[in-house]
Order: sequence, then C-alpha cells, then structure tokens
Amino acid sequence: KKKDIAMFSHREHKNLQEEADKIIKLGKDAQKKVHKQLLYYLKKGFTDNIGMYETGIILRKHNKKKIKEFDVLWWKEYCAHKTKRDQMSIMYCIWKTKLNPYSIKGRIDHSCQFYWNSHKKRIKKQAGGE
Repeated sequence: KKKDIAMFSHREHKNLQEEADKIIKLGKDAQKKVHKQLLYYLKKGFTDNIGMYETGIILRKHNKKKIKEFDVLWWKEYCAHKTKRDQMSIMYCIWKTKLNPYSIKGRIDHSCQFYWNSHKKRIKKQAGGE
C-alpha cells in the first residue's frame, strides 16, 4: 500500500522519551521545557510506543488533506512549546493525525540517495579570519 509520507526511522532512539533524554544530556534544550512538553503529550493520551523518526528528510504528498493537517499541527506544536528540536513534536503529531509513515530503509546518514552533512563536521570561521 502506498503511503502519503516517508521518513527514516531514528538511528538511535526508539521513542520520544529517549529523544528527550538525549536532548537534555547534550544540552540542546532546557530540561524543564523538554519534560513539560513530553508530559503535555502524555496527558493528551499519546502513547510513546510508536517509534521515532528522523526529521532531516521527509518525503510527503503535500496536496493530501491528512498531510496538510499534519503540517499545520506540527508547526503549531513546534511554536507552542518553544523547544529548539522539531523531533520533540513530530511523533505526537503523527499519532494525533493517525498517520502511518513509510519507514525508508537504511540510515539517513548512510543513504546513497541523499548527501549527508553532519552538524558536527561544520567548521566555524572566526569573524575577520580566513
């Protein structure tokens, strides 16, 4: 069966709790904000057992009603919680809109279809430097 959205499964995390823990451990966002958002989703009935996707590459049929609903909700959640990581809201939005994404085989950082540029490998230039 054809799907309206496709993403890579997360290469490290199996659920949102694991993602939240890593965000906090790496200092990518404040613990209080991350926990507040996760608790909000759990209180809404979200069950954190539907997996975890990477958000670096998302293939979707933008003209489909369900995808439009997902896009609007994802942006709304991202803005409402003011966390710096879009992955904190994606699984809730997938669950809430009842999407069933196609899981692209392989890893996002080892795909022959896409070029991967790791955040870690970026070189920072000093102002005024060469």
